[in-house]
Amino acid sequence: MPASLRHLRHPGPTLQPRAEVVSGRARVFDLTLPAGLTLLEAITRECAARGVDSAALSLGEGILDPLVYYLPAVVEGPFLRFGYSGEQRPGGAGRLEMGYATFGLRDGAPFVHCHAVWLEEDGLCHGGHVLPSEAVLARPLAARALSLPGVALLSELDSETDYQLFHPVRTSAEPAGASGGRAAYVRVRPNEDLTRAVERVCREEGYRSATVRGLGSLIGARFDDGREIEDQGSEIVVTRGHVAPGPDGRQRAEIDICFSGFSGLAARGRLLPDENPVCITFELLIEEGP
Repeated sequence: MPASLRHLRHPGPTLQPRAEVVSGRARVFDLTLPAGLTLLEAITRECAARGVDSAALSLGEGILDPLVYYLPAVVEGPFLRFGYSGEQRPGGAGRLEMGYATFGLRDGAPFVHCHAVWLEEDGLCHGGHVLPSEAVLARPLAARALSLPGVALLSELDSETDYQLFHPVRTSAEPAGASGGRAAYVRVRPNEDLTRAVERVCREEGYRSATVRGLGSLIGARFDDGREIEDQGSEIVVTRGHVAPGPDGRQRAEIDICFSGFSGLAARGRLLPDENPVCITFELLIEEGP
């Protein structure tokens, strides 16, 4: 089905801008998330120790035991909507290959949204929405975190989709003398092509080249090698994202993802531009530079 027909109607008004962007000078730090805690507890503790209540985290290899996650599921109603399956608790540990987590606040309390890729005992590669309050780290896990001083990531009710979703909010002026590299937290709204949204943000922010990380959902997927996935409900993590000038000098994005649909099995590929509209939301970290 072409992208022009993969368009979801949501219950609320079409809000502007179609990509929420808050940028600043990045503070980057490495974390070791301790074993024996839930993912939520570990991230909250390590970020709090550094005075940080909002950050984007890239997760390395690790073991979650128990591994607890959700798959996308259709929600009955007047609109085609997606929610979560019941909790999935596979036998044995999950061997985490990589993941991405948005850490911020919901109703004033720490909250984590995490998508990841892992191996289960069946030997197959799975992916989905890890439940951070239930999944436990069986051994220490290395993570890279980036925060933007003066910017919060808040999970709030979104009137367009009627879901509680993370979005960036500037809470104070950027500290004087901030010297980190430039970066932006971005929330892309529904039905926007993900690749083109990334390119547009980079042009508007003046990023000639950039690295892209993030998580979210797409209405199916079209890869540049011709493969197509029809599952409209999805849980997606960006495995590699890069922006650089094309032959015409304009920014061109290459975004590789891991797509997990109703089956939970992982499918990897590079997104075909103009063919991959956002389903509900996409949370991105875009860092200037190679």
